[in-house]
Amino acid sequence: AQPNMPPFPVKVSPLLCQDVQIRDEWFGTLRGVEETDIRPRVSGFLQSQDFKDGSLVKKGDVLFSIDPAPYKAARDEAQANLEAARAAREQAKARLDMSVQDLERYKKVNAASPGAVADKTVTDAATAVQTNKAALLKAEATIAQCEAALKLAEINLSYTTITAPFSGRIGIRKASIGDLVSPEDREPLVTLSSVEPMRVDFNINGKLTLAGLNKFSELGSGHRKAANPGVDSFDLVLEDGSVYPEKGHVVSADNTISKTMGTLKVVGHVDNKGGMLRSGMPVRVRAGISTQKNALLVPVRAPLTANGMDLLVLLRPDNAPAMLPIIKGVVVYIPVEGPDGQSSVQPMQIVNFDRNIIASIALAITRAQTLEEAVLNNAGVKDWGELLLKSNEVADFRALAEKMAGTPLPDDAAPNGDWAAFVLEQGHAPDFRTLVLRGAHAEDEIDLIAHAKGFKTPAEMVLQAQGIPSLADARVVVEGSLMAAQSFAANNAAKNHANKLTPLPFRYSVPQTVVPSVTADAPAQEDTGSTGANESTDCSKCDETDNGSNQH
Repeated sequence: AQPNMPPFPVKVSPLLCQDVQIRDEWFGTLRGVEETDIRPRVSGFLQSQDFKDGSLVKKGDVLFSIDPAPYKAARDEAQANLEAARAAREQAKARLDMSVQDLERYKKVNAASPGAVADKTVTDAATAVQTNKAALLKAEATIAQCEAALKLAEINLSYTTITAPFSGRIGIRKASIGDLVSPEDREPLVTLSSVEPMRVDFNINGKLTLAGLNKFSELGSGHRKAANPGVDSFDLVLEDGSVYPEKGHVVSADNTISKTMGTLKVVGHVDNKGGMLRSGMPVRVRAGISTQKNALLVPVRAPLTANGMDLLVLLRPDNAPAMLPIIKGVVVYIPVEGPDGQSSVQPMQIVNFDRNIIASIALAITRAQTLEEAVLNNAGVKDWGELLLKSNEVADFRALAEKMAGTPLPDDAAPNGDWAAFVLEQGHAPDFRTLVLRGAHAEDEIDLIAHAKGFKTPAEMVLQAQGIPSLADARVVVEGSLMAAQSFAANNAAKNHANKLTPLPFRYSVPQTVVPSVTADAPAQEDTGSTGANESTDCSKCDETDNGSNQH
């Protein structure tokens, strides 16, 4: 180790701490809210096309005409059959009237002169009446059949004119004038898609599937959207990387997760007043899923990797480097103000300090054997139950139960007088530790220790242990991490802060694709003076210097 390494220049950026919306992107496809293949309903020769390929059409506009001559002839034939059936009905009715009159006349004659008309004649007349009634009923049925045949012929004739079922953009026809088309054809005549609004189908996958299900599960009734305007909105990112100016909104989400892919299917709508969007366009949907409070943010190029561990290099007030293990979260896109005062949307990496390291620091500060011991000793109590009473400023568990209920409770409210068990039951907690953490909005004992020592967050406690007074004073090395790591290793070997760095402001630029981190086991690449995005180093080998040739 060399305690007198030159002060290499490194570019640094402030360590940001703010609430951020966790957003993610998913691949999606645009289509019309209404989209259909236009197919013929009857067979025939295509006679005309009444639209221009790719144009906008309105509902009811004529699209195609099929030769109507055979269907007109069929209609005329059905009309003629109906007229003939109606004439046959009139004949049947006349015969029935005549037979009824004959039967009535015979009955009158026999009534005046019994036996004047033979019984057989009367019987034959009655039979004729019944026969003619049946003939009339048959004629009526024939008319009904002919009317149905005429209606079907008229329907088939109407199908020779193909109209748009809704307004939208028509595609390119697949059939030519003169082609014989049929409902059994494999290819449709053309495709029609509505254009306002457009529908986007996408699948939420990965770690955010459950978060998406929780967010979009109440969309059916519309109450959620009315209560929280914009909560279900999303950005549409086009193929060229530009963001479509109109925000989309989710209209429905599937009620189940795909068993094969583990994805949640979501459907959204987006305005398309300018007609820029077309059905079939691939897009990316960018939406916020949740909000992370007090997130630590660094430029995506800041973390480096060594021996399979993600690390962050920071500068102490004396410009000596400090190195901390981190856990990388998701990348978020937020407006960031650069050294020149200009703000631009940049990809920022959410980082969390390794809680194992934080725990070690907490134990070192408190000089306790365990985190639980540190919490209890600091509060001056023997156990979590006593700490729960103290934090709620009550004398016993009955008083705590009444405080939780907001009203005095009868003596028999707690079974067997066990008010401690009653408190756990009412708090839906397995133990008093859970209630203490819940009341303090703490993740674990580390948060309690940090708050007890006067820190707002455990991150501040970690930074102060590294000689950095506060979050506001933290500077993250973005470029030059390799040299910073070598200086850190040299300082550790020399057991002092002899090796310092020269900080320069990191200037944000237009977001670009981030180069994946190179692990410490990968072959070293020759330094060509590049910015060294997401640099990586094996800190155990940082006892060699580059004689001031660092170009980062």
